[in-house]
Amino acid sequence: MKTQIHRLLIALCSLTIGLSACSDNAATPGDKTCTWKGVVYQDQQEWKDDCNSCKCNPGGTVGAACTSKGCPSTDGGVGDGGDRRCTYKGKVYKDQDEFKDDCNSCKCNPAGSTGVGCTQKACNAATCDKTLAANDSVGITSVIAALTWNSVGPYTSTLEKVSIDVKTMKAITVAASQIALPSSCGGCRPQVAFTIAKGLKGVTCKKTSSFAWLTTCDEVELAAGTTVRFRAQIFDTHPAQYNAAPIVEIIADCKAPCGANELRCDANNTCFSDFEAYCRLCLVKDKTVCPCLTATGNKADKTACSFAVSGDVKCSGECKAGTCNYTGTPGAAGCP
Repeated sequence: MKTQIHRLLIALCSLTIGLSACSDNAATPGDKTCTWKGVVYQDQQEWKDDCNSCKCNPGGTVGAACTSKGCPSTDGGVGDGGDRRCTYKGKVYKDQDEFKDDCNSCKCNPAGSTGVGCTQKACNAATCDKTLAANDSVGITSVIAALTWNSVGPYTSTLEKVSIDVKTMKAITVAASQIALPSSCGGCRPQVAFTIAKGLKGVTCKKTSSFAWLTTCDEVELAAGTTVRFRAQIFDTHPAQYNAAPIVEIIADCKAPCGANELRCDANNTCFSDFEAYCRLCLVKDKTVCPCLTATGNKADKTACSFAVSGDVKCSGECKAGTCNYTGTPGAAGCP
């Protein structure tokens, strides 16, 4: 009879107050203590079970009772501090378990601020197996004409298309006016311009130009024996005179190493000095995720963050479970 009454009390606990912790160890009326996960607590004593709050009430119908919040971990998973486990992409891992997510390495740490931490690498590596020999400017502009124009801004998430390696057989001068404007660029500046990657050798700007905050070139010279690649960008320049500028960026060859403090995107063999740009333009993660991500996992909840929604509008907030949540007035200045 005592056992049946005890089970009835547990059922009433679950149905009436919605608390998670109506334990088989909950005290029966008349007791002055509660036992919770093997630990004995005194009447009215309060404690924490991971992110949940608990209280001992041996004289009531509940005994030991705890709130029922899911305690967050990386990638929207839930780390159960009591059972020392993490949930990641639908799978449950034990405390300190290490596992792979494609080519990335992950580890479960339910007691930490991020739950699950994973390295952040692009897993579809590109090969460097093609080189075009260019004898004149037509050879170079034909490579550029075959490129897909990438729309790029501080809010875009896309893996940019890059040309194959192009090696000059002699010194070649190329004018930006030789390159056709992209047909998809509405409201664009009506002329193409070049930019040259920082520190790139063998490429000289012969005619400097500028637009908005960009320093560009209208004519470049490539020295004999120089190997480079090209990428075509429709670059957001709002709120300048034109909403965007068509830019052909000249970058290092496919096998060139990145700098000491740069991140290499194996998906297209390009280099990034800024992790957030690497996150959006290599890992192709959303603009709201990248401000709350590091090379090893999520930033701690409540870390200040911001993300762009246009070329000149940023929304500020704080990180929560790996996403930057806007904390301002809904809809203000285009923010969510």
